[in-house]
Amino acid sequence: MRKNLIKLNCINYFIIIIALNVCFSNNFTLALLSKFGDGGKVNEQSQITTITDFQYMENLLDVNYFYNDNFQVYTQLEYTSPPLIGFYNNAFDKIVKKYYLEYINDKYNIKVGDLSYLSGYGLAINTYQDQTLDYDNMLRGVETKYNLNDDISIKAIIGAGRYNFRSVAS
Repeated sequence: MRKNLIKLNCINYFIIIIALNVCFSNNFTLALLSKFGDGGKVNEQSQITTITDFQYMENLLDVNYFYNDNFQVYTQLEYTSPPLIGFYNNAFDKIVKKYYLEYINDKYNIKVGDLSYLSGYGLAINTYQDQTLDYDNMLRGVETKYNLNDDISIKAIIGAGRYNFRSVAS
């Protein structure tokens, strides 16, 4: 029942996006990354090593919508059951993994949502997402940039993030 509801809501989501694309005749892109595997997992605890059956399935769908070269809407949907690394993500309320809205013009930029930000060659701040490592230190907040002229711009970022780490138990 719940899986049917998830499928129905996803279908409705895509129908709305495609209808918007047709109505406004703008740029719309989709990118799908699917990973799945079936094999064995090595479990090492103290001096005993065991191998158990292991299966994983991960699906990432990136949806981009551009409007008039100034406005962008991005969302990343993730369905993992079970994941290769990390946490299960198979409930409908957790499928939307990343999103942002961005407005760009010659004088200023505004971005609201999940922020991938680099400043000072990464020495001051560097936020990004790496799916292969299950690493994500992106902030959810607001980023602004105001261009005074061709050489001088003012940037500001505010947001909050949730940071997790994994380590091998000793």
